[in-house]
This record gives sequence, C-alpha cells and structure tokens, in this order.
Amino acid sequence: MYTRFFGLTRLPFEASPDPGFLFDGPAHREAIASIEYAVATRMGFIMLTGEVGLGKTTVIRAFLNRYDRGRLLPIYVFHPLVTFDELLELISDELGLSLDAAIGSFNRLRAIQRELIRLYAENRQVVLVIDEAQRLPEDTLENLRLLTNLETDDAKLLQIVLVGQPELEVILAQPQLRQLEQRIMLKARLESLTQADSIRYLRHRLMLASADDPEEIMTVAAFDAVVELADGVPRRMNILANRALIDAFGADEKPVSAARVRKVALAGRQRTAPPPQRQWVWPLGGVTLLILVVAGVMLVQPAGFASDGLAKLRAMLPVSASAAVTSSSPAIAAPTAVVQPDPPRPVIVAEAPISAPAAPVENPPTVPTPPPVPEPVAQPVEAAPQPKLKAPAAPDAVAAAPQETVYTVVPGDTLWKICIKAYGPDAAPSMISRVMSRNKIVSDIKLLWGKTIILPPPKLI
Repeated sequence: MYTRFFGLTRLPFEASPDPGFLFDGPAHREAIASIEYAVATRMGFIMLTGEVGLGKTTVIRAFLNRYDRGRLLPIYVFHPLVTFDELLELISDELGLSLDAAIGSFNRLRAIQRELIRLYAENRQVVLVIDEAQRLPEDTLENLRLLTNLETDDAKLLQIVLVGQPELEVILAQPQLRQLEQRIMLKARLESLTQADSIRYLRHRLMLASADDPEEIMTVAAFDAVVELADGVPRRMNILANRALIDAFGADEKPVSAARVRKVALAGRQRTAPPPQRQWVWPLGGVTLLILVVAGVMLVQPAGFASDGLAKLRAMLPVSASAAVTSSSPAIAAPTAVVQPDPPRPVIVAEAPISAPAAPVENPPTVPTPPPVPEPVAQPVEAAPQPKLKAPAAPDAVAAAPQETVYTVVPGDTLWKICIKAYGPDAAPSMISRVMSRNKIVSDIKLLWGKTIILPPPKLI
C-alpha cells in the first residue's frame, strides 16, 4: 500500500475497531471510566449509546482489554437477532455448562444462576455485552430484566452492557419496557468530536503509525478539510483520510493537500449518489398516431364534441405531447367546423341531431350524415382506441446488480468466521445480521457441517 511511500509502519486509518488506536479524547475517556466503575461496583445494567461511527465498539473492546481477564469473563453478543431462549443457551454455552436442549428456559436459568454464584465465590465477574442492542426483539428486551434478578444480597451476579444507537433510548422509553428502563443504573453516550479534538484524533492515528511529523503526511489545510467534511465522526474521518492517502500515493503527492481531500470526497459522493429517476418518454410515432385518430373522430362528430375531445387529449398526454397537440390543432381541425374556445354553454334540447355548418372549401370531402335519432338524448362518445406504448428499454450501460453467492459450511466454521472470509473484517459486523436474515439463522452455534448458506452482496460504503 502507501505506507512505504509516506514512511509509515502500518495503515493509520483502518475502519476496524482496533483498541490500539483508541483516541483518548474526553468523550471516549469518560465512557470507558463509566463502564469500568459500573462493572467494578456490580451495578448490573449499563447502557452505552451513540451515533453510527463514533467508536462504541472500540470503547467496549478497549474496556475488555484493560480489565483483568483472570477476574473478568466476557460474553460478547454481536448478532442481537435472538430470542430470549437462544440468549440463555448462548450464555450457558459460554459458561461451559453442558445442558440438555430440552431442559427448558426455567431450568436453564436456574443452572446459569448456580454457575454465577460459584464464580462470585471465586471473585470472578461475568459481563454480558450486547452490541447493536437496538435490534433486539422486543420480547427478548422485556425478558432481559429476569437476568437482573440473578443477584446476592449485596451484588448483581451478572453485569449487562447494552450498546446501541440512539434509537435504543427511544425503544426503552416505551411504556411496556419501563420496568427494564428503570433497572439501567448508568447511561453513557458518545458525541461527535469537536474540531480541535478531530484534528488531534487524526494526528494521533498518524503518530501511532510512526509518523514523526503528521504535517509531512497531510497539510494543516488537509486536516481542516477532513474534519469539515466528516463532521466530527471518527469513522468518516478514517474513510476520507484513507482514500486521500491512496489517491495522493497514486499521484506521487506528498504531503496530501486540501484540494485532493475535497476531490476524493466529491468522487465518493458521486459514486454513492442514487441514479436519477427516469422520465417517461412517449415515442413520437405513438403520439402522432394518437393525434391522427382523434382528428378522425373530430371529422365525424359535432363541433361541441370536437373541443371536448381535444381537451381530454391534452389532459391524457404529458406536457410535451400536450404542447404538440396544441400547436398542431389548427391543422387537424375538422373541415366542417372551426374549433373555438368553448364559452359556458346552456343545456340545449334539440329535436334533431346538431350538425356543424359546412365551411366554404373547394371540393369538400364527403362527410357521412349521422342518422336521425327518435329522442334528443346525447350519445356518449366512445374513446378512440389508443395505441399500446412500450416503455423505453433500459440502456445497456446499466451495470448488473451484485449477485448472491452460495457457501457450504466446513468443520470449524461459525457465522462470524464465514462473514470475515466473505466480506473482510471491516464489513463483517454490518453484514452478519443480513446473512442471518437471508438464511433464517438465529444463532452462531447451530451451523451444521455441509449446510448451504446464501451470502447476500456486500453493502456499498
């Protein structure tokens, strides 16, 4: 990659949640300190929220790495689309309990409680971390409070950390979930970085990648451009800065300029912009044919019906076609009547069919006279048959949509490992739920050897 060109020892702006790159800013430092305090004092329920890309997963992993693994037993749930029974099964498996699948939820919960009491006696803590918790089914969320009842006289036996986007706060504010919301003892929230902290963040990551002087890699103006375009979101800054370094490497430019950052950002927006909506274009031949059909009807109909037919035609056609009808209306008017704008007309009861007066035209065409009717009842005018128009075919330049792929499970595979192999470590966390939904898989521990899994196409960044 570009590391040798810029004199770096590693990629500074990877999108993966590497705890080694944790930025020690005020928001992240406060979030980790809050979680450490809540776990140390055995508060029970903790919640960490923040917008997409602010580093929630990085904070959790940094907390788990800092804690004494001899005392802490973490259970990490990264795919929350599970029922409460499946969650209990996952917890019992992580605790090393060998239980019969038909034991039932009540007996499984009692077995988990006995194991937690044993670990508490050994001064060990179990922390259940549920990432993307806003996607938990409501029934699972409601039953989570049962796990908070696993306690001694003075401490909770299981610490639960819910990590999610701000929608999680809205979900828990619902009346049916108020019992769970009231049990959350500590709430931490990550906010976007300020401008000063964003620049410190970029310099911090470059220095961790062995940059002696970050301004030899990116100019001060380039730092300001990244911060302005990313709006203080660490993940956006990583993506934009990484693309700018790659583009500068290809152009043999060092340090990276602000103009290059803006160029890369503009190119990225153009790639991800939705395609323009296609406008319906009426084929010229079809419009012409429809005009001729209506003109033929006007030749044999009374003058009053001619203006009505023309008005209906204008209402049926698009604006461009309607304009064509308007511009061509004098040429297609019936030779036996002059079409004028219709003034408000009173209801006329005629004893005989009304026929338009013939215009003085040399060699007038023979116009069939409508037969007399016994009663003065106006007959409805049948709509002229309209041609069947075909929508324009899609251009050949449109690229085919990404296709799904089929994968066969091999021994040792889990859903997480499969997503890492298929999409890479950056995209796997966001794709795991899509893979589970596509294949109706609810647990990472129920994959059978030889099972066929459909892998959907990756999301575009």
